[in-house]
Amino acid sequence: MTHLNKIIMGKLLNELKRQIKHSDIEIKKNGELCLELYNILETNTGHIWETDWRTLVNVEFEGIYPNNKAIYYPSWLGKIVLNNNK
Repeated sequence: MTHLNKIIMGKLLNELKRQIKHSDIEIKKNGELCLELYNILETNTGHIWETDWRTLVNVEFEGIYPNNKAIYYPSWLGKIVLNNNK
């Protein structure tokens, strides 16, 4: 994994931590589920490949550019991984 990928994934972790503090219950829950996926991927390989991450989550944006914030939620495949990992 390149240094750039580590920086990007570090920012992702910060965004997920921000999302779980959101006032909307559904957005908060989705953030917690995505954080679980993040931890599953990191545990299995020690790092996270962007291609794996993008397969397991979807992203929408809240707000207007340039101040928009990413809101992550599990894809259908991400939900399967979460259910099988319990």
